Amino acid sequence: MLKRLGFDHEQHESIRVDLKLGRFRLAQNRLPANTSIEDVEPSDFVDTRGLVSQDLIAAGQAVINASEIAVMTLAAGVGSRWTGGAGGVKGLHPFAQFESKHRSFIEVHLAKSKKASPTDGPAIPHVITTGYMTHLPIENDLKKHNNYDYAGRVYLSPGRCVGLRMIPMLRDLRFFWEEMPQQVLDQQQQKMRESVRTALTRWAQGSGEGSDYRENMPMQCLHPVGHWYEIPNLLRNGVLHQMLRDRPPLKHVLLHNVDTLGASVDPGLLGAHIESGKTLSYEVISRRLEDRGGGLAPVNG
Repeated sequence: MLKRLGFDHEQHESIRVDLKLGRFRLAQNRLPANTSIEDVEPSDFVDTRGLVSQDLIAAGQAVINASEIAVMTLAAGVGSRWTGGAGGVKGLHPFAQFESKHRSFIEVHLAKSKKASPTDGPAIPHVITTGYMTHLPIENDLKKHNNYDYAGRVYLSPGRCVGLRMIPMLRDLRFFWEEMPQQVLDQQQQKMRESVRTALTRWAQGSGEGSDYRENMPMQCLHPVGHWYEIPNLLRNGVLHQMLRDRPPLKHVLLHNVDTLGASVDPGLLGAHIESGKTLSYEVISRRLEDRGGGLAPVNG
């Protein structure tokens, strides 16, 4: 299974050495206290919430008409946050009802690519990245629904990198329990929590800190390695090569997460990206007070 999924033994052993020597530790997974974090200035971004010039829209539409763009949807996750903790395939989750039928994320994204495609030309190629837990369900679903009648090519890009879980280091367990914010429990619940932590500590000591975790079914011992690997996956599984053979003019890719429903091939945004001359452009939205997670900010300049 490790061989089939592209497990890198050398990288794994290198990570283990760094983990045991303390080069990787949970306490380091935060910015230093003297880090400078500042608000973004108007010069740091291009505001497209107003009108985008017709020249940029025309430039973006020309790229779409010339078959120079593809869409890539990241769908290797199991979507436990969407399903309340249950294991599922996030891309196939019927998250909303349209026209008396519950629709999945993948169906909606293919519909958006259909809408963005030129009316008198070939449809935009659409790539769906999959992982070892989601590839077969997504493949079977697309076959069952005939790619939701999408006229263009739909490619599946299976993962070719996988990680193997390790027994945690005691220092990281202690940091997580003692330094990170914790919910205050009542006396009996706190006793139960301490008992669980004592058992976990003994297990980590007895099993060997930093050793491979193999005390479960193989699928539960593996773990996905993250979105950064999806571009290397395109090279390793041959999908990028096939896309370029099928569509030689291809130059641009819109990459988005499967539950990012606002992302679509927009001629104005595409034209702005092309005009910038940059390799990468990131689309961001305004933050709200209730938002959690990352934001846009200069860090140490």
